[in-house]
Amino acid sequence: LIKKIILAQKELPKAQVIVMGDFNDDPESLSIKTLSDSIPVLHNPYKRLAKMGVHSLVYRDARNLFDQIILSGDFLEEGNTALRLESAKIFNPPELTLPDGRFKGYPFRSYSFTNYTGGFSDHYPAYLILSVTNFEQ
Repeated sequence: LIKKIILAQKELPKAQVIVMGDFNDDPESLSIKTLSDSIPVLHNPYKRLAKMGVHSLVYRDARNLFDQIILSGDFLEEGNTALRLESAKIFNPPELTLPDGRFKGYPFRSYSFTNYTGGFSDHYPAYLILSVTNFEQ
C-alpha cells in the first residue's frame, strides 16, 4: 500500500489520495503510525476523534476506532485542491446502537453468530465532510 501511494503521487503529483477502511487498528497503533510515518503527506483526521473517545466499534467492552479515512495533506491546504476536508465523523445515531441488555451501547449488528438480529453492522460507518473548491470543468 505504501509503495502504491508513493508511486501514484510521483506519477500524479496533484493526486488527492484517500485510504479508507476497517484497519483493525486504532489511529495510534503501530501499523497506522507506520503508514503515516512512511508517507509524511498523509493526514489521519481520526487521531483527533480517538483522543476525544469517539469509537466505531465495541468488542468485549473495549471501544476502538478501527474505521478510518486517511487523506493526503493537500485536502487540508486552502485553495490548493478541488476537494477540501471540512470534518471527519463517525455515524452513530441511536437507531444503530443497542439500547439495552448485555450489549447496551454496542453497534446494533446484523448477525450474532448465525442468527440474524435485524441490525445493521458491528461497526459504525466513518465518513468525511468535503467541500468543493477551485472546481475546473
